[in-house]
Amino acid sequence: MGKNSLFKRLSFYCCFLILAGCVLREESEVIDRNGYYYIAPKPAHIDDPSIIDWRVGALGRVVISKGFLFRVTLPYIPFQHLRRLIDEYEIDSWVINVKRKSYGSNKSIRYLYIPIVNETSLAIKGSSSYRMAQKKSFFLRIYYADAAMSERFEAFRCPALGHNLALRDADLLSRKSFQRFITIRSKIGVPFNRKVEQYKMSNNKINGGKSLLGEYSVEIALYSFKKKRIFSNFYDLKNVVKVSVE
Repeated sequence: MGKNSLFKRLSFYCCFLILAGCVLREESEVIDRNGYYYIAPKPAHIDDPSIIDWRVGALGRVVISKGFLFRVTLPYIPFQHLRRLIDEYEIDSWVINVKRKSYGSNKSIRYLYIPIVNETSLAIKGSSSYRMAQKKSFFLRIYYADAAMSERFEAFRCPALGHNLALRDADLLSRKSFQRFITIRSKIGVPFNRKVEQYKMSNNKINGGKSLLGEYSVEIALYSFKKKRIFSNFYDLKNVVKVSVE
């Protein structure tokens, strides 16, 4: 078989797999009742937790932990509904509430926002059109304070603030969402006055403090960063990550 023929076949299979992945992606179920939206989000969960090692000492032979990470998978909203939410409601993002349950309290440790779509606008006179690629998933890193302070601190072979802990587990626990729907009841939303930071792939570390023990969960809501307004309830994603030994 010639090289050109083999290349063509491999290219065809790659394109087929990419298209199949797009077709098979789960879609959220959406009910539109006179401008009230009820979205049963799919997929919507957290998974893939893992510990992030920190090799310290003169020769890097001692292994402690910087922290841990996990993946957040966001819902996929059918195009026709998403287009209306963007155009009529001016919703542009998901707001992410990262929470930790520890010693009987359940507190938010960071609010982030991430654009719903990577949007390429096509300028057409008299109208507008969009080619939308929705954000599928992203990773969050929960770090000890010594590693989270800065990139420089993270690179130290000897932690600056005396950190010497190593995590022994970061387990995924099964849990269903407490809500059935993400619900939108207003086109104007309500002001959201919490500090909300943009999610960046290059710097997605969350400072968890001197101890990371606890259960970590994530809530999401529909948000307009432009208006600083929230448009839905917070929906808690399936599963939690539990850190129980350090």
